[in-house]
Amino acid sequence: MYEHAVAASALYNELVMAEAYEALGPASEPRTVTPGRRPVMGVAGVPHELIRWTSRRSDQIAACPAELEDE
Repeated sequence: MYEHAVAASALYNELVMAEAYEALGPASEPRTVTPGRRPVMGVAGVPHELIRWTSRRSDQIAACPAELEDE
């Protein structure tokens, strides 16, 4: 199961998004997060700046190596 965790997570996310979009009605669109990697699905029309402003996880991950080096 561990070997397929990323694929299982992606499938789960896709199914949840499909049900949410069907129930709520917004459109989805692929969004490139990392060049050269597979895009992620997001709500159509939401500007990247708003997503970046509300998403702090990548900033927190980027800070971890620096924090660990300090320790």
